[in-house]
Amino acid sequence: FQVASEDPLDTVEAVVPIPPLPTPHAGAFALELLTRGEPLGALRITAVDTSEQQAES
Repeated sequence: FQVASEDPLDTVEAVVPIPPLPTPHAGAFALELLTRGEPLGALRITAVDTSEQQAES
């Protein structure tokens, strides 16, 4: 998809579906959006261990 803005410093919010992200452990991570190797933005995400929750079900 494309996002257009007249001001390159404008904030644009979009919802983009992503597949499950493998992480080495539970904790805080930075999800970074890059274009041509250059950062466009980052979002702090928290990975949680759901294996215990699934075992209880």
